[in-house]
Amino acid sequence: MKNEKKLSILILFLISSLAVSQDLPTDSLHGNVKKIKEKVLFLTKKENPKLFYDDSDYGHSGFMGAESTIKRFYETWYSTNFCYYLNYERHFDSKRKIIKDIWYGKENDFINSYRYLYDEKDRLISKIDSSKYNINRENNYFDEFGEYADETIIYENLKLNLFSHDYKRYKKGKIIITKNFDKEGVVYEYQNKYNGNGKLLHIIFKNPNSWKKSGENTWGYGVQDSVGVTYKSLINEYDKNNKLIKAQKFDLHSDENYKKPCTN
Repeated sequence: MKNEKKLSILILFLISSLAVSQDLPTDSLHGNVKKIKEKVLFLTKKENPKLFYDDSDYGHSGFMGAESTIKRFYETWYSTNFCYYLNYERHFDSKRKIIKDIWYGKENDFINSYRYLYDEKDRLISKIDSSKYNINRENNYFDEFGEYADETIIYENLKLNLFSHDYKRYKKGKIIITKNFDKEGVVYEYQNKYNGNGKLLHIIFKNPNSWKKSGENTWGYGVQDSVGVTYKSLINEYDKNNKLIKAQKFDLHSDENYKKPCTN
């Protein structure tokens, strides 16, 4: 009887060990890590399918940025053969916030670098995205007053003469107004409405564009006047447990015959 009991315990221990060994790897970095380097090498010749960019180490779409590349890589690693490639060096501050990223190709040739700067509240206030050919700068400015806060985001590329301006207003930490200003000065405004539980109910879109008939069978979409069109671009519905059960999206751009988006 004792031997049978010992045998049962041993079997349970082996099963538990096998179960643990099948778990996916977890992040083993602890403490004040200052820098990590990650490089993935493939052992087959079919490692990076390409359609357009023969000189890209990151697949046919090329290098699309630090976070999107990492996200795409880990989303496809276990489910498809499109694993793509990773080779980067990441630096952290004492709070484990990223302060610098450097990305390389397969031969450790430089591709892109990112530098991040934060304020005393750990909010991102500056991002510099630089490659061998371009430098993009993005600066964030904050202003707080009571339960409200404003955020202004300025993007510029001096070499390409590009400039854009975004504005966000927060109430108790939730975005209630977003405004996008394009290079022509056209304003796209979004107003977010929430329910009593803080869930997004709908978005009111002040679209500066509208459809205008330019011929017998042709229409033109764009800024026709200073009025534009206001409608609900998103409507969410929740059940009694505040779980999302339905989301409706409305788009004036896709159909010139869609004259009256939902506005109620």
